Amino acid sequence: YNLEVHAEHVYFVGEDGLLVHNAKSYSGPTLRKTDNGWEILAKTGNGRRWHSVRGAKKGSHGNSASAAGPHDLYALRDPNTGRVLHIGESGRGFRVREAEHRLDSLAGRGVFKDANRVVDFDIEHLMTLEGKHAIRTAERRYIQTYRRVFGVRPEFNPVDH
Repeated sequence: YNLEVHAEHVYFVGEDGLLVHNAKSYSGPTLRKTDNGWEILAKTGNGRRWHSVRGAKKGSHGNSASAAGPHDLYALRDPNTGRVLHIGESGRGFRVREAEHRLDSLAGRGVFKDANRVVDFDIEHLMTLEGKHAIRTAERRYIQTYRRVFGVRPEFNPVDH
């Protein structure tokens, strides 16, 4: 779909409440409905392609430590230097988090709230694990390893999780 919502540039779509942005004023991801659910058109290393949007399993909040289902670990990298800017995890798919991070960068909120600039980045999928607890453990280990090697956390990881 290519929607434009009068007076609002950001709005929620679907049962999962996916945050999307008007296509005319933002060149980021676009959303479409398929027979298998929602897909988001997002940037990849080789251009743009459609990715399915996963929701959290019913029965637990998607961000609770007991949430089941596949969870992705990802890194945001500076597209010019390759430097890791942020290591994160998501139970909704790393492409959904990419879209949210791009909107956050434009609005100066979320992990970018203190950046005082629009942050450009590429996203790298690191792994998929079963369950929130397992992916948070992996996220913490990646951030701690980065800190041991470089002496600091990635710029947009103020803590180890």
